[in-house]
Order: sequence, then C-alpha cells, then structure tokens
Amino acid sequence: MGFRTYFYNLKIFLFLIFVLSFCGCKAQTLWQNRILPDPAPVLPDSFSLSGSEFVSQKFWEDFSDPQLDLLVEQALKENFSLKAAWDRLDQAQALAEKTGAGAKPSFSLSGETYRSFAYDHDPVSGNKRTYTSNFSLGLAASYELDLWNRVSSSARAAEMDLYGKEHDLRTAAITLASEVAETWYALVNNKLQTDLIREQIATDQEYLKSLQLRKQLRSGTEIEDLLRQKQALESKRSDLLTLVKQGEILRHSLALLLGKTPRSLPELKPDRMPGLRPMPDTGLPAELIRRRPDVMSYEFSLAGAHQRLRSALADRFPKISFSPLVSSGSSQISDLFSDWLVKLSADLLQPLFDGGSRKAEVKRNLALTKEAFHNYSQAVLSAVSEVETALVNEVSQNDITASIQKQLDLSRKVEEQTLHRYRNGASDYLRVLEARSLRQALEGKYLFAQKQKISFRISLYRTLAGGWTMEKQDLSFSDREKIIYEYLDKYE
Repeated sequence: MGFRTYFYNLKIFLFLIFVLSFCGCKAQTLWQNRILPDPAPVLPDSFSLSGSEFVSQKFWEDFSDPQLDLLVEQALKENFSLKAAWDRLDQAQALAEKTGAGAKPSFSLSGETYRSFAYDHDPVSGNKRTYTSNFSLGLAASYELDLWNRVSSSARAAEMDLYGKEHDLRTAAITLASEVAETWYALVNNKLQTDLIREQIATDQEYLKSLQLRKQLRSGTEIEDLLRQKQALESKRSDLLTLVKQGEILRHSLALLLGKTPRSLPELKPDRMPGLRPMPDTGLPAELIRRRPDVMSYEFSLAGAHQRLRSALADRFPKISFSPLVSSGSSQISDLFSDWLVKLSADLLQPLFDGGSRKAEVKRNLALTKEAFHNYSQAVLSAVSEVETALVNEVSQNDITASIQKQLDLSRKVEEQTLHRYRNGASDYLRVLEARSLRQALEGKYLFAQKQKISFRISLYRTLAGGWTMEKQDLSFSDREKIIYEYLDKYE
C-alpha cells in the first residue's frame, strides 16, 4: 500500500510539473513577442565605390614597410591596454564557466566526529566516567530541474558575453595597429617636412648672401630687400623648431603605443612614404557586418541581453530541485560503512508575493534587450557610413594631391620667370620673395597631402578589417611588478 501511494503521488507531482511547464513556456512566448518591435536597419546592396585589390587580414603589411611591420608586432605584444583586453577576456571566460556550472549537479561531502562523556554514580565504586565516540559521513547532491531554461539561459548569456569580449579584443587590436601606422607615418611626414625646411633654409641663406653681395657691389641697393630675406629665413627657422618639437611628441606617442618609455624606443629611420596599392575590394555591406568585430560584439551583447530576459522570465515560475542524501553513522569508525541511510527529496518552490521585484526585473531586462538592439542597429549603420566616408576621403584626396602637384609645377615656373625678370631689372625683389614663399609652402602642402592619402587608406583598411588570429603574449604578475618598480626607481 505504501508503494502504491508513493507512485500515485509521483504521478500527480509529474503532472503538476507538466502543467506548470506548459503555462511557463506560453507566458515566455507572450513576453518574447514584445521584444524588438523596431525593424532591423536595411542595408544597401553595395557600396558607392569599390576597388578590386584583396586586403590581407594584417592590413599594415600592404604598405610593404618592414619598419611598420616591426612596430605593429611589438605593439600587439607589449601594449598594456591590449593586455588589459586579454585580461577582460579571461574574466569573461571564468564567469562563463562559473555560470555554466549552475546547470550541473553539485555534490558535497561532509564528515563529523565528536566524543561525549557522562558520569554514573555507583554506590560501591563512586562516580564513573563513560566515554562515547560518534562518527558520521554523508554525501549530498543538489540539482535544479531547469524546466524553463532559467539556469541554461544565464549560462548562454555569459557565453555570449565571452564571445563579445573576444570580438572586443579583436577590435582593440585593429585600433591599435591603425594608431601605430597612423603615428608612424605622421613621424615619417614630420621627418620629410623637417628635411624640406632645412633645404629651404639652406637655399634662403644662399639668396641672403647674394643680396648682401649685391648691396656691397651696387650703390642704391634697397635695404628693404635684405630685411625681407632675413625675415623669411627667420620664419623658416621658427618652423623648423616647431617640427622638431612635434617629432619628439610623435616619438613619445609611438613609445606609449608600444608599451615603452620614450627613452627605450628603438632607433627608427622614418625616411619615406610608402606607395599605395590600388583601392581595396570593399565587398558587400552584409559581408562587412559579419566581418567587423565591433559590430559582432554588439550582436553578441544583444544575444546575451535576450538570454538574460529569458532567465528573468523563468525566475517568476516554480523552481523544482532534487536533493538526494546518502549518510552513515556509527560509534565505531570500523563500522561506519556498515549501515547507510538514503534519502531522496524533491522541492517545489513557487513565488507568491515579492512586492513586484521579479516583475520589475523582467521589465528591466526587456528594456536592456531593446537598448542592445538599438545599439546594434546603430553600429551597423555606423559601419556602413564609415566605409562610405573612407571611400569618399580617399578618392577626393587623390584629386586634391594631383591639384597640389599641378600648383607646385606652376609655382616653380612662376618663380623662374620672376627671378629672371628681377635679374634683368624688370621686377623688384618682393615679387621674387612672394613667388619663392608660395613655392616653398606648396612643397610642404604636397608632403602633407601625401601623408593624408596614407591616413585615409589606413582608415579604409580599418573600416574593412575583420581581425586576425592572435596568440596571447602575457607577463607573469611578478614580471609586471618588476617593470613597474624599475620604472619608478628610474624616475624617482
């Protein structure tokens, strides 16, 4: 009769579980229909411009610059901000493992021993102390029946966070490589501008000597021409000082990106601007969205928010858990494993009144899911817009650079004609100085335009990049402490 009653109660219990599960799943479906009411952003069929050149994953290698390759590889290994991104990835992985453990049964082993004594009064022998030893050992387990995917949804949310951190790491690496390339070619441009200014200063000094000679040999030579030439020469020297200062600042910025102090920066030879390969193939906007790690990070954030909403919904429904227990106890340790007690219990917990706490948590997670969706939509549109902007910048900069080249060629001809007229006495020196100043300014402007072409190409590569496989280059904590203390000792 006892077994019949047990199985009858078990059938009722299982039927109750089925009914609650059906109602819970139905309620979850009704709530999920309220998620993401806005339409997803519509992508164009193609970009307005596109090239045909294939871009390697490590886009900086397309510049064929061994020095840049070395700098980027050093930055990817030594930059501390990137190392912090690796640490955040490790945290997300540990959290995913911790959260996923909730879906598995937990076991705990307990043991206890104690000794007690009592006094017995004997009329003959007097008081007698009696000792009693007790030993116990138990194995307990606990497992929650995840009917409404509360636990598994939390685990999947942590897993989505992990994937998001992986793409955040790739985004950080792409950004770091872009910053190193941009800083390096800014340093190259600074070196070329500095060399140009020095050449112009040398030329102006020759003209100054010529004017001083003309003043000694010809009577009535205006002192004004000499003063103008001295002023132009001094202006060039001021520009040179500014460029030297900017070069030092760029070196400091590059050292920071490489995880080094300015004094420990390796010797660099910024001597040339690279030639650009043809415009890269942009591919399709839909392909770009699946390739860009920053957009994918937002997508995983949306997936994680959705899973947390499911978990919050399931938290409003009954929780069913099983707690089997196996224990044994004895007054003799040798008899501890002789007798066992096995206990199996099932708990059903249905929240009745919590002041609206769980309902508010569902609303909060619903709002978070909508926010994640809107952030993802904005990231998609921003990615497409960034590519279009980079394409326009590159094409327009090519035209601007060609125009400056034409202006420079014309300014040289004007300078030659003006200088010829001045030597023949048909023009004053002011017009010569103006023509030379214009030509020198255009030379610097042309170098800057060349640098801007490189910057816009780096920007285009960055907007199209999808990341690459990276190996973690980490330091032990003691090594990091050693570096910090050496740095502090050096600059105290």
